[in-house]
Amino acid sequence: MLFKYRSKWERTTNLQNYKLADYRAEILVIYRKLEEVIADIEVADDESADFFHFMKRLAGQVGQACGAAKKRLKMSYFLRFLIAAKENDHDITVTHAKKIAKVFMPGRSSISEKVLIQHAGKPKRTAANKSEISLDNLLSSELFINHFTEFHNAEEAADLHKTNTSLAYQERKREILGD
Repeated sequence: MLFKYRSKWERTTNLQNYKLADYRAEILVIYRKLEEVIADIEVADDESADFFHFMKRLAGQVGQACGAAKKRLKMSYFLRFLIAAKENDHDITVTHAKKIAKVFMPGRSSISEKVLIQHAGKPKRTAANKSEISLDNLLSSELFINHFTEFHNAEEAADLHKTNTSLAYQERKREILGD
């Protein structure tokens, strides 16, 4: 049995509704699926190279699924900030949005231009129409600080949840495999 997992959030257009509770639920589903796969393994040949290769591959797939869930969580907080900024009449350009994304999600190479235009763009805006607010003022605004603090707290809680779930899984794996 192969580890197959596809999030219901993968192809959604309303990712801003993805919350910490959704992340936690998704991590639990990932580890439950992993537990099912482990339980189906015939342990008789657990010393073979194929078994170890399979377990390494399985660990990589679980890591990939958990990483994707974390990216969705980060993206949802970023999109909620953009929506709140728009509702509070902050004039954010797509360029500003890209730079703010690097603060929310350092290391992330790119975000869909379509998503940025949808959440930060204005109809008929051109490059000649500059934003009235500077990026520094925007990043020091109360709105940004509140959203970033909420994001940071959720990210820490998500990391703690993932660690605790992983540790619980390690115990369960030892029981199943008889280690």
